[in-house]
Amino acid sequence: MKIKFFQIAKNEIQKNLRSILIFSGIIGLMFLYLMNMFDPTLFGQFNEILESYPESIKQMVGGTIDLATIEGFMNTYVFTFAWMWFGIYIMIRTAQDIPEEIENKTIDMVISKPISRLEYLFGKKMQQLLMILMLMLFTFIGIAIGFAMNEGISLSDLNGSHLAITFVWMMCFLITLESTALFFSTFLNPKKAVGLTMVVFIIFFFIGTYYDIMGESVQWLKYFSVFYYYNTTPLMLHGTMDNVVRDILILVGYSAVITTLGAVIFKKRDIPV
Repeated sequence: MKIKFFQIAKNEIQKNLRSILIFSGIIGLMFLYLMNMFDPTLFGQFNEILESYPESIKQMVGGTIDLATIEGFMNTYVFTFAWMWFGIYIMIRTAQDIPEEIENKTIDMVISKPISRLEYLFGKKMQQLLMILMLMLFTFIGIAIGFAMNEGISLSDLNGSHLAITFVWMMCFLITLESTALFFSTFLNPKKAVGLTMVVFIIFFFIGTYYDIMGESVQWLKYFSVFYYYNTTPLMLHGTMDNVVRDILILVGYSAVITTLGAVIFKKRDIPV
């Protein structure tokens, strides 16, 4: 089972390697440019402008904005908007993956062989996790090169352990989005899987980001949003580790549970071969 499991993941990565590399390369170059353009004096002036923004806008970046420090700059432009830079791409790719193979009948060539559905599904899962790892690698390379090119950035201005924890946190968050898309892909066609994934994503985003402006009677809904458990601002801006481990474990637990549910549904699904 183990050999088949890894073989499926390997084959899927090889099949999609070019498109993943192109997108990862674009992301890496974008962050290289962002880090290279960082200027604490220039962006310090933006802080005063941003302070006049409505509270709802500030909530989108964790409630506190500080573009004058490299950690605050990264928190705003890298970590807080991870759902936009990476998440949407990951969800759309994942939601379409299995349903398109079912519609195109290419899944027949796989599960008609002595390969179980669980091996097939978790091979797909591993391919998607490797895609996320590749995105994180190119992001890190782009940021590192941007640091090296920008004379205004000093490594002493960065807390390495906080940065590493935040990268792990971001990756766990992206995996929850991937797992949600994978879940819907196990029983819906491509359009419905993408559509429902995006609807759930929007609901998660709204209740996990803007719960403060909702009535007190419904604020408990925030606990059902993965966005509520991904707020990097206290750690990156204030060095506060409160609830970070708890939030990471909740994100990991959510991914494990919803992936398991998807596996159960996919195993029982009627797929004519």
